[in-house]
Amino acid sequence: MNKVVIDALKNVGAPVSFQEYTGSATTYITFFFYNEKGVFHAENEELATGHSLQVDIWSTGNYSSLVKEVKTRMNATGFTRTFAADLYEEPSGSTQKARIFHKALRFRYTEFV
Repeated sequence: MNKVVIDALKNVGAPVSFQEYTGSATTYITFFFYNEKGVFHAENEELATGHSLQVDIWSTGNYSSLVKEVKTRMNATGFTRTFAADLYEEPSGSTQKARIFHKALRFRYTEFV
């Protein structure tokens, strides 16, 4: 499933990585899956798996157009948005030099086995 997300967000205008970003860009995207479970069964076999996904957009500047593009691409790939929140991360310690704006987007995806 990681490849599905990475392919959907390829060339979106910001680096995309699973769980953690270690580069130096001031705008980037991380994602992770949670609550993966069987959602359709027949004759004791799982026929479809439901995936819950969080996509986090991090930026020191205006990320509005990037959020719109991420939502468009995820929907086109078959994901359904279930939640969004605007967050703000305060600088902490000496390694973080600027405030970070954070948009959390949650999606659902059903994968038929």
